[in-house]
Amino acid sequence: MRKIIAVILILFCLWLLLPLLKGIVHIGMIYPVLLLLPLICVLLKPDLISASKRKKALTLLLIFAYALIFLFFGGTLLALGAADKNTPPADSTVVVLGCKVHGTKPSRVLLDRCNVAADYLRENPDSVCIACGGRGKGEDISEAEAIFNVLTAKGISPERIYLEDRSVNTEENLAFAAEIISVESLPRNVAIVSDRFHQLRAGIIAKRAGLTPYAVSASTYLFVLPGYWAREVLAVWAAILPF
Repeated sequence: MRKIIAVILILFCLWLLLPLLKGIVHIGMIYPVLLLLPLICVLLKPDLISASKRKKALTLLLIFAYALIFLFFGGTLLALGAADKNTPPADSTVVVLGCKVHGTKPSRVLLDRCNVAADYLRENPDSVCIACGGRGKGEDISEAEAIFNVLTAKGISPERIYLEDRSVNTEENLAFAAEIISVESLPRNVAIVSDRFHQLRAGIIAKRAGLTPYAVSASTYLFVLPGYWAREVLAVWAAILPF
């Protein structure tokens, strides 16, 4: 059983690191692997822990530490998942959060968000949309323009789309979107279009900007899924705690 658990953990670590094949790297891919490596080593070679009193104390400390870590992560992941259930009322203002653009082509994550936004806008023909995101490194157009291009190609009228093309992160996405909502007298109920893991933090930030947030979520494709969820565990606590 020990070896089976170790193999499962090794496979999970490899899944976390898969995005490296496409040049993607972030803290959510790295720190879970570093946390799991000691546990994998002990599972594969239990004789690393001897029967001495000192080693027994270290073993108990290790078990306690891992129990706290798993409780922390488990509780946070449950909260992240629950935020996705916050369904918006009809005709809320749609806010599509930006994500990476490769040249002029939206990343897979951003394209999935655009597809979900287009579905909501078709189902709610009186709603308007704010496309968020400035132009970053390796991007020939802003993320907002990339969102605009996808939505209009899917038949959404350009008149229903406002561009917020100055922001560089989620905080600015929502702060600048709130400015547009105020200027244009749009509904302050916002249907935030992002990935499931992102909805809790986006909702916290939206409330600080004076908006009432709801979730319209895109699915995160499996290749990058575990790393993004792991990164969000840290990000959401960074948004909650007063640093």
